[in-house]
Amino acid sequence: MIVFPMAGLGQRFIDAGYGKPKFMLAIAGKSVFRHVVEGFSGLFKSEDFMFVLGGDTRIAAFVENECRAVGLANPSLALLDWPTRGQAETVEQGLAKAAADREAPLSIFNIDTIRPEFAYPRDLDMGAVDGYLEVFEGEGEGCPVGPAFVGTL
Repeated sequence: MIVFPMAGLGQRFIDAGYGKPKFMLAIAGKSVFRHVVEGFSGLFKSEDFMFVLGGDTRIAAFVENECRAVGLANPSLALLDWPTRGQAETVEQGLAKAAADREAPLSIFNIDTIRPEFAYPRDLDMGAVDGYLEVFEGEGEGCPVGPAFVGTL
C-alpha cells in the first residue's frame, strides 16, 4: 500500500497568505496533488493507495475528484477528526481508521514531492521488508543527510 499523509494544518502556507493547502495549488495548469499522483500511475493497478486527511470534507472531495481525473480507481481515504503530531502519527492513525492490513508492505510518500514515472528500485523485494521510505541527501536545518534507507522498519 502507498500512503500519502495529508493531515497537516499547512500553517506555513496560511502564514504566507495562501488560501489553500500546497497540494491544491496549480503548477502548469494542474494541482500539485495531480502532478504527484500521476507520477505513480504505473502502480495504479498493482498497489492500493491511501490518503490520510484532516476531517475537512472539502479536501476529501478534492482528493476524490483528482484521483478520478488521473484514473486512480478506489483510493482509500482516511479522515482524521483531530490534528496529529506529525507524519508518523498521521499514518498510524490513518491505518487504524481504515483497518488496513498491518502485515502488508507499506510505502509512505509526501503529497508535495513530484516523482515522474516513479518505480521502486529494481533490486528491492517488497516482500522482504516491512516498508519503503525514501529520503534524500541535503544540507541545512531539517534536511536528512545520508544515503537512502530501505529496510525493515
